Amino acid sequence: AIGGAIGATIATGLQNLNQLQTPTFQVRSRVVPLLLQEVTAADTRHSLQLVQAAQAGEKIEFFEHVLAYKRLVLDQLRHSPSHVDATDVLSLGLSRAWHGVGDALPAEVTVMTLGSDVALVFLPGEIFVELGLAIKHASPFRTTMVVELSQCVESIYIPNRQAYAGGGYEVTNSLVQPGSGEMLVEAAVGLLREAATDLTQQAVSANP
Repeated sequence: AIGGAIGATIATGLQNLNQLQTPTFQVRSRVVPLLLQEVTAADTRHSLQLVQAAQAGEKIEFFEHVLAYKRLVLDQLRHSPSHVDATDVLSLGLSRAWHGVGDALPAEVTVMTLGSDVALVFLPGEIFVELGLAIKHASPFRTTMVVELSQCVESIYIPNRQAYAGGGYEVTNSLVQPGSGEMLVEAAVGLLREAATDLTQQAVSANP
């Protein structure tokens, strides 16, 4: 039922499409170093014990388990060699691809624009809605679509700064430090404005 409703809405919308007046295609990217949260050797040793106990069938409090798993992933990302060998308990293979990357993840933000009407923004991780809305509100393009889980997804959840104070599953499971989401917004808006400026300059050059 849900799929049918979505399909019907799309089919109706296709009949009312507006043609782009200036179908110029632009692509821009920027790498944003997202600082990873810190984790100690003692944290990782304790976390490994908890995760192993949970996998052995022991009852571990949910958020304690989530935090322990996250700390093992952080250990894999920040340190080479890692404080502990958690390869047998980590199912997140992406953390191995970036093993020992250091203090920050090189997250890429990409913007694609079609004329002066449409822009697509591609962000890493699972972005909190407030961050996507901030990009939409600041975008100089009439329609801006934000796509998450693009490219560097090892950040997992990326909350807005205010959300860190409230806690919750997504915040507990986030690997990056507060302010990371706002850095992505700043990069995305900057790329959107660059694209819009280029379009304006092209229009001026074409009509001196």
